[in-house]
Amino acid sequence: MISAYRTFFSDGYGGLKQSVANLKERVAQSLGETVSLGIQRTIGANATLVEFWKQFLAVPAAPDLAFDADVRPVLVALREAATALVEAKAASLLEPCNLTPTLQASLDRCAALSKQVAAYNGFVANTNVSVEAKKTSTSAGNAQAARDTLTTMKARKARFDSPSKDNCVRYAEQQTHKKALEAEKERAKKSLDEFGTTVCVEYQQRINELLDRFHAGFRICNTNRSYIGGTASTSYQIEINNVAVELGDDKTPISSHSFRNTLSSGDRSTLAFAFFVAQVERDPRLNEKVVVFDDPFTSQDRSRRSCTQQIINRLASQAKQVIVLSHDAAFLRDVWDGDYTQDVKTLQFVRLRDSTVMSEWNIEDETMGEYHRMHSLLSLYYNEGRGERRHVAQTIRPFLEHWLKFKFPGQVKDSEMLGTFLSSVRDADQSDPLAAAKTILEDLEDINGYSKKYHHAFNPQASSEPIDDTELQGFVKRTLHTTV
Repeated sequence: MISAYRTFFSDGYGGLKQSVANLKERVAQSLGETVSLGIQRTIGANATLVEFWKQFLAVPAAPDLAFDADVRPVLVALREAATALVEAKAASLLEPCNLTPTLQASLDRCAALSKQVAAYNGFVANTNVSVEAKKTSTSAGNAQAARDTLTTMKARKARFDSPSKDNCVRYAEQQTHKKALEAEKERAKKSLDEFGTTVCVEYQQRINELLDRFHAGFRICNTNRSYIGGTASTSYQIEINNVAVELGDDKTPISSHSFRNTLSSGDRSTLAFAFFVAQVERDPRLNEKVVVFDDPFTSQDRSRRSCTQQIINRLASQAKQVIVLSHDAAFLRDVWDGDYTQDVKTLQFVRLRDSTVMSEWNIEDETMGEYHRMHSLLSLYYNEGRGERRHVAQTIRPFLEHWLKFKFPGQVKDSEMLGTFLSSVRDADQSDPLAAAKTILEDLEDINGYSKKYHHAFNPQASSEPIDDTELQGFVKRTLHTTV
């Protein structure tokens, strides 16, 4: 046992074990896939070169040597047999290792393959000699230049043969036609540029005029044309406080200034309305057109309603017909009162069971004419400076009283005047409905103090009380804004 123990753990035994392990690695490296792939690439590359050089010299047929049919099976079988023998030796290091029949058969096949490889290598060597000789004999000339010349000559010859000849004629004709189209396109583009320059300037000017009338705090600027995608289009910027803001798009970060985060919904509606009006006004056949406004006052600030109404009324005198659809009866009454054509009809949609019909609508019966008349008078003065100033000044107070009756139904008596109402508001506690008016109490007191100077009930000299136009403008503005 001691002798066997010493034998098992001796340096010789350890060296033998390492040698067997190294032998297995050598078998894997010598007969592995890397070697096989190298042989496969070499045979394939040689076949390609043979086909190329057959154009310039006589190359005999290559000996049979197929990688998949001849080389690969022999290498795989030899590797597997050798690996099996090495693994058997590793399992019993102290036992003698004999050549197995499988390994012997693999070695015999390898010897036969070696003869095929030798014949193939001889063919490759002889072919290389012939190739080098050909290269030497033609080294004085430029083979690439000769090939290029030959290709050019063949192309020229083919040009005068059908169908190439006919195609060349058609090509020349198309080239001439293309140049004519390009010249025509350039003339059209120049004409479009000139027209666009004029139109864009006029549009920008008119749109900004409309925005000024709406008292918008912005305008459009830097109107430009582009032909991206072959289609003429126009771009512009929004100018706010003398700072130009890009329109942007859905991909513009919300943190960057753009159309969607610098204008309110009311401003965007106002801008869209101004664009539409400017377009309609330029229509040379406007007198033949029917213009439809569908809720033109939606999303706009109430301070802009008078301008909207006045624009619609002017277009009504120019177009063949103007149709205004709205849910706002008060706005429709403004349009009715401001009509310049005296040819206006009011209709309404009436629901009857499961259907809806259109019928006549008596707008005067369903809207309080006096209130809207006064509102229109104040708006025309504030926006256009129209109206007799003393009449305007005397209208402020009754207009506010009418508005308060609408705003606080049942809280203001028909005979109650503005001063009495203000006293009730001052004394109202939090449970009183009139307490809501305390937010506008200061404005109401200021407006009342100004307007009563022009009523004989408070001032015997009301008919001669001087009126400053700037002061009147300011109080009319506060009145309209307070009653929004």
